[in-house]
Amino acid sequence: GAAAIATGAGDIAEVVPDVDVAITTLSAWLSPDDVVVVKASRGCRLERVVEGLTSRTGGADASCWPS
Repeated sequence: GAAAIATGAGDIAEVVPDVDVAITTLSAWLSPDDVVVVKASRGCRLERVVEGLTSRTGGADASCWPS
């Protein structure tokens, strides 16, 4: 699962318990010019992470591909 993948990735990945912690953690790591790719099944509803990050950045571009 995701935890095994994160363990294999070493210090470039972190497992978080929920969307709020993911948003807080990513917000602390990101710089204004960074690009984030969010990929998961629709069932995970990770669009909530995108919405949380863009609301913290004043509505930065949240492009979807494919649209």
